[in-house]
Amino acid sequence: DHLAAGWRLAPEAAEPGADTSGQALLAALTRSHPLQPFSRRYFEPGRDPGLFTYASEWRALYPASTPVEGAASPVPLFPERPPRLSKPTFDGPINLQTLGRFLRHPLRTFYSQRLALHLEVAAETDANDEPFDFDGLQRWGLRAAILQQVERQLVAQPGIASERCLQQAVDRLARAGDLPLAPFDVDWRENLQAQFATPLQRYRALLAEYPNAIPIRALSLSADDLLLEDSLTGLRANAQGERLQLRLQPSELIKHNQLSWYHLVSHWP
Repeated sequence: DHLAAGWRLAPEAAEPGADTSGQALLAALTRSHPLQPFSRRYFEPGRDPGLFTYASEWRALYPASTPVEGAASPVPLFPERPPRLSKPTFDGPINLQTLGRFLRHPLRTFYSQRLALHLEVAAETDANDEPFDFDGLQRWGLRAAILQQVERQLVAQPGIASERCLQQAVDRLARAGDLPLAPFDVDWRENLQAQFATPLQRYRALLAEYPNAIPIRALSLSADDLLLEDSLTGLRANAQGERLQLRLQPSELIKHNQLSWYHLVSHWP
C-alpha cells in the first residue's frame, strides 16, 4: 500500500498507453511463485520467464512433453536452459589475498562477489561483559593476536626469549580486558604456554637457520585474461641461498595425520 500510494510505474517500463498507476507498479514488481518448489508451472511452456528452477531432478517428476491446445505435437517441457551468470570481469589485477580467500571459501566468495550476498552475521557483544571463558572462534582470534605480536618481536629481536615474548603478548591482552580476570586466567595462560612452546622453539630455530631477510619481491602472473599482481614479504634466506617464508598461525596444520591445506592458502595460494 505504501508503494502504491507514493510511486508510479515508469512510463518506459510500460507498454504505450498502458496503466502506470501504483497498482500497475505493484503488479510489475510482484511475482507469484507456486507453493511447491517442484511445481509443474516451473516446466510448462509459455510460462512467466521469471519462473525457472536449477533443480534438474525435479524435471523427472513430469513427462518429457505435454499436449498444448492448437499444437500439432506435444510441446517439450522446459526446453530452454535456466539463466546463467555472465563471465566474471575484474576491474584490475587480483592479489594473493583475494586468491587465497577464494581457495579457502569458494562458495562464500562466489556469493559475496557475484551475487552480493554476505551470509556472515556479526555477533553482538556487550562491552560491559567480563569474559570468563571463550568459544572456539574467540580462542582462535586471541591466539592469532598473540602470535602476530610474538612473530613481530622475534623477527625484530632474534635474541629475545620466546617465553618472554609470549608473556608480554598475553599481558597486553589482559590489560586490554580481552582475557578473563585473575585468578580465572591461570589455566588459560598455562595452556598457552604448553601449546606454543614447541612451535615457538621451532620458529626461533628456523630464524637462526635462515638469518637473512630478503627485500619485498614483486610477483606478476598472467593466464588468459586474468592477471595476478602482489608482493611477497617475510622471505628469508640461508647461507646457501635457499629461501623460505616463515609464518606463525593459530590453527593446527596437521591434525589426525592429515594436512589441513586450507590453513596454508592464505599464506601461499
